Amino acid sequence: MVEIIYEEELNWDLKKYNYLNELQDLKIFECKYPLKLNVKGTTKYLSTIIDANIRENNSKLELQLFFTNQEFVKIKITLLSNENITEYDLKYFYLDYIKGALFDLRDKDKQKFTIRNYRVMHNTSSLKSSCKVNGKNKFIFGPLFEMDRDEPLTEHILYFDIEVEAKNIDKARTIAYNRTSELSTYLSVVFDVGIADYRSGYNHFIERTSKDVRTRRLRTGFVDNDLSLVVKNNFSDLATLGDALKNNRSGFINYSTVQEPTEVITERVGSSESVNEIFMKHRLYKVKMKKEALSEDFDLNAVHYPGKEIKIPNFIGTFFKGIDALSENNKSTYIYLRNACRLYNLSLIVYRFSPSSHIAYLVAAIEALSKSEEKSFSEFVRYYVKDADNAFLDFLYGNVRSGHFHSGQFPFMEYDVEINNPIDTRLFEGRNDLLKAKSLLRNTFANWIKVHLIK
Repeated sequence: MVEIIYEEELNWDLKKYNYLNELQDLKIFECKYPLKLNVKGTTKYLSTIIDANIRENNSKLELQLFFTNQEFVKIKITLLSNENITEYDLKYFYLDYIKGALFDLRDKDKQKFTIRNYRVMHNTSSLKSSCKVNGKNKFIFGPLFEMDRDEPLTEHILYFDIEVEAKNIDKARTIAYNRTSELSTYLSVVFDVGIADYRSGYNHFIERTSKDVRTRRLRTGFVDNDLSLVVKNNFSDLATLGDALKNNRSGFINYSTVQEPTEVITERVGSSESVNEIFMKHRLYKVKMKKEALSEDFDLNAVHYPGKEIKIPNFIGTFFKGIDALSENNKSTYIYLRNACRLYNLSLIVYRFSPSSHIAYLVAAIEALSKSEEKSFSEFVRYYVKDADNAFLDFLYGNVRSGHFHSGQFPFMEYDVEINNPIDTRLFEGRNDLLKAKSLLRNTFANWIKVHLIK
């Protein structure tokens, strides 16, 4: 049997317009067959099976799209069934249903979407109000629930409503997720609180009844009553109340091989139409901030401790406008700031598990920021904190940062714990050094922000 194939060289510039980002909008990909990515060296191609009606014949085709990092190289269509189809039939199927659709994607106008994402932080209390930030990226952030508890590591859910422009809802959700991740890192620096992505899991709980105390293992998650969504994460485990009651899931599942050639198989699970409909109707609404939630004298230099209340500074709009201005006028400094904020947030997230990792990442954050001024870590700290001690800076950079990352050292004694030994002064000396380091590094970052973002 002669294999029927049609190929067309394209050589379309992906740097000018990335068609690959929009392929999910093509109707031909809305089928029951998975999408496969095959990578071998510089050769990459996407492939899927298509059920096509050609000249009143039901035919099965394999579609392969070859590309590099720079260009969309060619399309190859192979007939898998039905001997009555010719190469010319495949050619005109390509011209009618694929090539035109690709150009339509390029010319399709972007729409505005408002997508909600969720993040989590730990503190005795949550924020007391939502806040709207106008600027290059309009968004609202705030507490999803206002339920305080006199426990320093109480979980609190934050919501972010992000306005984005995209050609389809899936792309809008992707943009909103990534943008929320960035905005979270900036807010973590302002509040000095770790803000992490929300991900559900099966956890153990203590349940106390009138007769006994027992262990239960339950899945974590919550209901967003505002949008009627059941949330386990921001992707495939985000469902409407109706879909959750039916155990319907939505999203994508990826499988990949380990050895070369690398093959990634993508399958759509269920339908995300119900969730997408909610986001299609969602908007950025006017927010009336509670007066008690706003701070007129917010101390940016202060180290936050989990029992303290978190207020929103009155300079929050100026802060984000300063970041927007950097991204437009000084790209390199903006990138160093962005990277520093990512490291700062990560340091706060890992803090409760490892004080050594916390300080090591804080030092790395300041080092990233120091590159914006072409200074070493120590020079940078001394510039923004005049009374910084040289010996202590050497300890932070050498023993903590380098020792932790390069030699696996834990200078704050996570692996040398005494349950109750008040005469072991190492514990108290280590704690004092930890608090001294937090204060010094916090002051450095805060003073840089005052000079460059909220001056």
